[in-house]
Amino acid sequence: MSAQTPVPAAQWSRKNPFPAPILVNRKLSSPDSHKDTRHYEISLAGSGLTYEVGDALGIFPSNWPELVDEIVQALHCTGDELVPAPDGEIKPLREALLTDYAIKEPSKEFLHALAQKVDHPGSPLRELLQPERKDELTDYLHGLEVIDFLLNHPSVHFTPEEFVKTLRKLVPRLYSIASSIHAHPEKAHLTVATVRYLCHGRNRKGVASTDLAERMPIGGTMPVFLHSNKGFRLPEDKETPIIMIGPGTGIAPLRAFLQERKFFGGQGKNWLFFGDQHAKDDFLYREELEQFQAETSSTTP
Repeated sequence: MSAQTPVPAAQWSRKNPFPAPILVNRKLSSPDSHKDTRHYEISLAGSGLTYEVGDALGIFPSNWPELVDEIVQALHCTGDELVPAPDGEIKPLREALLTDYAIKEPSKEFLHALAQKVDHPGSPLRELLQPERKDELTDYLHGLEVIDFLLNHPSVHFTPEEFVKTLRKLVPRLYSIASSIHAHPEKAHLTVATVRYLCHGRNRKGVASTDLAERMPIGGTMPVFLHSNKGFRLPEDKETPIIMIGPGTGIAPLRAFLQERKFFGGQGKNWLFFGDQHAKDDFLYREELEQFQAETSSTTP
């Protein structure tokens, strides 16, 4: 099959994602903003995939190698130990932690396994894991990750296989598509806020958002699939007025709606209410939205 021959879209799915090249990674928020919100353009060329405005794009991220290495070290392992992945495939520990398991938020299985291994009376875990103390456990866990518990309990020993069996599967993230495929053929745009924060003395990072922002080079490929959202569509009648409210990155599908209406020449009125922290620094897609407004005003009797 030549590079120009489209692959049947049915071949690609959540179980068999399409390796989509990243074409654009552009910061939308200003350098003075407290946020790092980015615009991405992802190529669907050759996949045969198509979507409707309102749909989402699923992406499969990888965990941060530095965090994986820190966990491997805390387990007193080399990373080469063989463990089962969630699908049963046998992999080296480091590879499984990088691509297959969720290694940030502790699962109930991990907490229960840890509580059984903690032998000092000062640990509150066993008591907090009682069903009647669910709210207290939620407060206790706020901002804590798996690595925090491993570092805070250095005497506790997990075998590699025992450890991964307490983890949840790393699942894909869904992002509303921020473009109309008619306006941007064979592409899907995303609007993503990069998650970074300081908590309990550690710098934390979102899995997918920082994978896109910091580790995915232009031209690099990200495994993706389309997720239909049939309950989130434009009115069939293009003359129907619509009111859209989308704070922050919630503007993404509304941008797609506006592009779709413009492409098909819909005459229905469009009201968009958008808000973010500061107009000077966080007015996402400002020039494009103001252009939409100017064009609409010029054609309104």
